[in-house]
Amino acid sequence: MSYEVGMFSIKKGNTAEIQSFLSGRSLFNSPDIIEFYPRSAVLTVRRRTRLAAVWMVPTIVSEDKFELARPFRLLPYTHLHVADGSHPSRRRGIIQALAEWIASTDSGISKVNLPFSTHGVGCGPFTQRGFRVEQRHTYLLDLSADWTRLLSATCANNVRHARARVYITRQRAIGSFDCSRGVTFESSDAFARRSLLIDHLIRTGRGMTMTATDRTGTLLGQCFVSWDAKTGYLLHNWRSEDAPRGTVNLLIFNCVEYVQQVLGLSQFDFEGSVIPSVDCFYATFGGEPLPYPHLHWSRSNGRQGLG
Repeated sequence: MSYEVGMFSIKKGNTAEIQSFLSGRSLFNSPDIIEFYPRSAVLTVRRRTRLAAVWMVPTIVSEDKFELARPFRLLPYTHLHVADGSHPSRRRGIIQALAEWIASTDSGISKVNLPFSTHGVGCGPFTQRGFRVEQRHTYLLDLSADWTRLLSATCANNVRHARARVYITRQRAIGSFDCSRGVTFESSDAFARRSLLIDHLIRTGRGMTMTATDRTGTLLGQCFVSWDAKTGYLLHNWRSEDAPRGTVNLLIFNCVEYVQQVLGLSQFDFEGSVIPSVDCFYATFGGEPLPYPHLHWSRSNGRQGLG
């Protein structure tokens, strides 16, 4: 059953009907990626009979609740893909339709707690429907010019220091990224699913492990980088306590270099962080802050949820 909002209709769809619509789109709107969450939903928005937008979201479902939320942090964003060439007024209408549907009793949704990558789609209608829109940001590095000139003096110095002491190798073998070091403070289910996702990205040619060792071959740290048709993404990184200064700087430097020179992509997304020290570190690479909203809403109080 669909929910009608003006000229739009919203319903829960399936991945089969949206494959061609999403072909070559954002990594975070890939049907095979979102399915690594325990549960997910495909929300389709149509204008008359034509598909106008798709929003794939993780869900938490039990007997008494249906939430649009991540049970754990597997992916940095949920991305609403709107049909190419859509006028800004139509984009706004799509957001308004989604906000009204969520707030309606027909949706059955009890809570929303999601990062929302809009790519130019404003969130005004969500705010007007009582959502709390929290402002977060990532850093996006433009690779169309000499990005190495954007590095801060400290970052550049750290790269030079590590380069004299650390050896970097690229790995595309299944199991090459050590999730036990790179993913911490998560449940066993979250850890297992993240490991499977990383291996899946390597297997499907959309991910690679960058590994740092010393001259004896001792493992010092790793980064995991993934990509879609336009953007490289820094998904994970870690270093050992005794790694030389600048080890992670050098790992990330090599990831960006690979994304630009080998893959020929135009931008690199650091994925952002709400941890101040990590946010400050990513800023040293010179990327421009790119804001994205995090949506909060709860039916229990009729307005913003603080989840």
